[in-house]
Amino acid sequence: MHRRSLGAVLEQAFVTSYLADKERAKWVRPMESVPSPRELKSKAIVVRDMAPMAAFRHGAAEQISNLLDGTVSQSALGLRRLAASGLRVGGTPKARYYYALACEQTGDLATAMQEARCVSASCDPNVALRGLSLIRRIQLLRNDRDKADRTSAIAVERCYLYGEEKVLAIELANQVLSAIAKRDSQGLRALAGPVFDREKAVFGVLASSMGWLKWLIPNREWTRDSVQCILENPGDSSWAS
Repeated sequence: MHRRSLGAVLEQAFVTSYLADKERAKWVRPMESVPSPRELKSKAIVVRDMAPMAAFRHGAAEQISNLLDGTVSQSALGLRRLAASGLRVGGTPKARYYYALACEQTGDLATAMQEARCVSASCDPNVALRGLSLIRRIQLLRNDRDKADRTSAIAVERCYLYGEEKVLAIELANQVLSAIAKRDSQGLRALAGPVFDREKAVFGVLASSMGWLKWLIPNREWTRDSVQCILENPGDSSWAS
């Protein structure tokens, strides 16, 4: 039990450190409430005193010491070491997802994809959906947009099935961007209803991508209003000219 608690603290430390970077936080939604550094330190004290000595391997002792000192690294390599410790101690699907995220941050896309595929097969739907979302993001980094679109479609279906609104908002935003990139009026028409049903969440994600749209289609100003106008009038393709 105390070994699992140790693994859970390492997982929570990873989430807190990962999301501290606003750029990283744009496309990742936590599965639970994110503890404050003070809460993490209190938990670290408990597991330090209660977990068996055998659990403090694979860098776990160093990571707990960092938590107690308030020196948890937010660098890509530091996050990968933290996630690896959490995975080796706890071994949960959630820990594997965090390790996949950390591998993506270090540019190790092959390992990130391998781990994300394992995560996407998890029996926990919330974890599995985030694995699919990460697979789609890696496919985009590899410039394989067709595969990314297919992965996103699968993720959206499962989001509806399991009622996972946080991941759904990210995937709908991604599909809007993809449809705009393809000048796909029919696709935008199909997306309008689901997007406006979750307007605040989806446009919150889209707000972080206006720079990408400006680079893609530089002949107009990209704002929330301009994207909303396209979704309200998908048949008017003047924006794509």
